[in-house]
Amino acid sequence: MESHIERLINFLDKLLENDRLPKMLLEDVEWAIEVISENKLYSGSLGGIQYNESREEIAAWLDKINLKQIPLNEKALKESKENEEKNKHTTSKLL
Repeated sequence: MESHIERLINFLDKLLENDRLPKMLLEDVEWAIEVISENKLYSGSLGGIQYNESREEIAAWLDKINLKQIPLNEKALKESKENEEKNKHTTSKLL
């Protein structure tokens, strides 16, 4: 009789055989298999993880975390407000 962990790893191994899955998902599945099989699920150490910053979703989160969308000076703040007003005006015309 298989344990829950063995069944999960077998399921994840079968997922790796699917040619239609995107490469990023396959890499995540491989990572999950490694973490589970090495009993590192609750180790709490994220220092060794390498993030692919070119992935769109990771880049978006890094921008939010680093507050890259916040204007750096008064001129940028004014331009940002002007763009918001233009967008509101354009949107109201469309509605």
